[in-house]
Amino acid sequence: MSKKVKLSVDEQALIQNLRYAFTNRTTVIAELIQNARRAGATLVDIGFVPDDAEDGKNPTTGTLIVSDDGAGVSEFQNLFTVARSGWSEDIKAAERPFGMGWFSALFAAETATVVSGDKKVSFRTADVLAFEEIEVQPAEEPVAGTKVMLTGFPMGLCMVARAVAAYARGYGIDITFNGEVQERPHDRVALTGVDTEIGFVHLAGLKIGQYHNRLTVYLLGIEVYRVSEHGYGNIVHLDPTKFAARMPDRDRLIDEHEAIGRVSAVITDLWKAHILAEKAALAPEAFAEKYWKAANALNMGDVMNDVPCIPKGVLKKLTALPHRREYHDYDMEAGAVTREQVEKGEIKVCTGIDPWDDNERNVGNMLAYVNGWLTIGGYLPKGHWLNDHIIDLDEEGFGFRVNGRGREKVYRGHVEANVILCDSLTLTWPGGEVTVNHLPLVIGENWNNAEIYTPADADADDALHVLSDYTDEHESYQENWYDDDRRDIWNLVQMLKGEAPELTLEKCLRNGNVTDFENVVGQAFVVKVGKAKKKWESAPIRVKPHTPPDSEKVANKLANYLQKQARAGDLAVSPDELAKIEAVIRQKMKSCLKVS
Repeated sequence: MSKKVKLSVDEQALIQNLRYAFTNRTTVIAELIQNARRAGATLVDIGFVPDDAEDGKNPTTGTLIVSDDGAGVSEFQNLFTVARSGWSEDIKAAERPFGMGWFSALFAAETATVVSGDKKVSFRTADVLAFEEIEVQPAEEPVAGTKVMLTGFPMGLCMVARAVAAYARGYGIDITFNGEVQERPHDRVALTGVDTEIGFVHLAGLKIGQYHNRLTVYLLGIEVYRVSEHGYGNIVHLDPTKFAARMPDRDRLIDEHEAIGRVSAVITDLWKAHILAEKAALAPEAFAEKYWKAANALNMGDVMNDVPCIPKGVLKKLTALPHRREYHDYDMEAGAVTREQVEKGEIKVCTGIDPWDDNERNVGNMLAYVNGWLTIGGYLPKGHWLNDHIIDLDEEGFGFRVNGRGREKVYRGHVEANVILCDSLTLTWPGGEVTVNHLPLVIGENWNNAEIYTPADADADDALHVLSDYTDEHESYQENWYDDDRRDIWNLVQMLKGEAPELTLEKCLRNGNVTDFENVVGQAFVVKVGKAKKKWESAPIRVKPHTPPDSEKVANKLANYLQKQARAGDLAVSPDELAKIEAVIRQKMKSCLKVS
């Protein structure tokens, strides 16, 4: 005869393991609020009394008291029977109660008392979990509804207060905590919204046209999904007949990815319908200003194709040459632009500004800046009227001419480039040309045959951030590198422009603070500057005392000549006076300095 098996339950093990089914200690608060709502309560009053503190520390346990004005408990046995809810057939059909929520209280307290009407049960939770019988007793103080008291509740006052505030946020009944009414900003009656096939939907930002994808979803008043920790966004109360939450906590949706996909699709459809209705109702300028960003975020940017204006902030105006330095913008938001302005040529718009593109676009970048062209970096839908008027800096046809090319020299510092002087630059594009004499033009890439064309009125250092972002291997900006190059390349340009040597020397001495040294103040020197070195290894001017070659012979010859003149009577001096003159001559010769 074959052996047969069937499903059975190890009741003791099942009950003990239920303590691991609940996500956190606050679950019991949500369960007691939910039971009150199902019982038809209009008010849930929650109180918490911390236990006495020890050694001055904040108490971590206390007594939780939850009272409601609902229908009460008709049969206490239902509280102690796993998977039996005891609710009406209507509640069972609409909400699918698990009949397990009350067990969260058994694992969250040392003792419990439940009073409903004129009856009560009081017990140690360990006794219930050991399957001991609990006596139903008359209540000393009958209540209208239900009152639950849990002692030894393992939480402090602040934690309980936060949990109550969070659970109250989306509930449809009044909740108080220690006598203070809790805010319910996400209750349906507090929101404007519509009923849809998934439930009630409130669209955040609808009045101001600000679409975002932040989302908070409730099921039976309990938050089951939130897409952002930094805001609640759109608020949805799901239809409990079409969505289910995971047992026993009900804090997550079953098939969450699919469920949230359905919710997002409904939100998108509502936004699109709203935008189309607003297009018919608003003036074109007001419609574009309010809904441009929302339409693009919803992938319906083509709704703007026939709107004859671009709102403020979509286009940008260059305020400096495009460069590579981070956190220093080279553009700012431009005002609104009309189709008429663009078609008349009063305003030109370009695309393709990119200071990181190996400097191949620098002619176009400079043209956009010099001519005051507006730029667009965002998305324009196919078929938008502005596409027919955009100047694309990626296309061919941009060039330049050097007018009056002058001296040039390769600069090597933290950047490397050939600095070329010129009178001016003529920038050309298919629509015309413009002459520039106040800005440098960078062609090529740093350390790779880069050239800085520097017109007469331009500062070559304006090109440095076009060549480099001046960051180290840790992406940290090195301002001292930039300062070095800025100083040295300016000096190089002055030299190429023909600065007088004495002015250059004076500048070097002044920058070197030579007047701070008293022993050289008022002295005259013969200076000879050695061979030039690389800019970032500038050779210092060395000043040192130096006796000219054969100076001793010259001094001897001069002394002999004076002695001969004295003997001949041509020099009327005494021998002592002659000796003094000779000493002065020799001293002066020794003090001569030579600079090399």
